[in-house]
Amino acid sequence: MTDMQKSLMDQYHQDLLGVFGDPGLVIEKGNGCLLEDVNGKRYLDLLAGIAVNALGYVHPMRVKAVNEQANRLAHIYNLFTTPQQLALGNKLSELFNSAEPVQAFFCNSGTEANEAAYKLARRFANQHGKKTILALDHIFHGRTVGALSLTWKPAYREPFEPLPAGINHIPATIEALEENLTDDVAALFVEPIQGEAGVLPLPGGYL
Repeated sequence: MTDMQKSLMDQYHQDLLGVFGDPGLVIEKGNGCLLEDVNGKRYLDLLAGIAVNALGYVHPMRVKAVNEQANRLAHIYNLFTTPQQLALGNKLSELFNSAEPVQAFFCNSGTEANEAAYKLARRFANQHGKKTILALDHIFHGRTVGALSLTWKPAYREPFEPLPAGINHIPATIEALEENLTDDVAALFVEPIQGEAGVLPLPGGYL
């Protein structure tokens, strides 16, 4: 570790809460599928920001869109809307090609999306007298309280228990689904491809 890396890591330990352990690198910039650390050493990024950076780094269309929007406005809170928000909502609705109305709810992260879905499932369960929400073994859905309750890994959940009740984790098999998907179930949470578990697809025919 160079003096610069050591100095920055000392700063990390001093100023940031190390929830995820020590960072492996201090990254300065990226381009396409390449990352560069503070010492100028380049790396081929095979993680893609844990599958978030699907366009790579500094994609010119994304940079252009972000700059154009930042030059107009950024956060406006939920008392207003924008043409861009309406256009995206309409595009998402069209993708479903559904006879029934499809409405979008925008979040900042996957955790927030799962938290919102969990709350909708709980509300549906309460309205219809259902008591169970199913989630799969080995899935990761986030670290807020509701999303954490859906997450399987005991090491993530146990320090924060008791968590909301009524969530059953089942194996990711069609047999377990058929056995547990009863009339008492309000919702089923799945990852079509389990990421943290090791990039595991669901069995054929599951979805």
